[in-house]
Amino acid sequence: MAELDAALRTIMRRHHLTVDQLTRRSGLGRTTVSKVLNGGPSSERTVLLLARALGADPVPLLRLRSRRVGPPPADGSLSAGAP
Repeated sequence: MAELDAALRTIMRRHHLTVDQLTRRSGLGRTTVSKVLNGGPSSERTVLLLARALGADPVPLLRLRSRRVGPPPADGSLSAGAP
């Protein structure tokens, strides 16, 4: 399970959670949650909130995210884009 969206969906199924339930638990917007669950971009904060809402260890999920977006810039600057 190398993809963040697939890992999140697996955890959701394990806990019998719907997208709406995850949205409420995480405090994120439904659009944000849906985008992440469909392979869209995500910020570290978003992944942390989803992990907390799912009762999951955030470290493996953050690793999957970093594989998707790549390492941070060497100069420490942040690129505009991911929510």
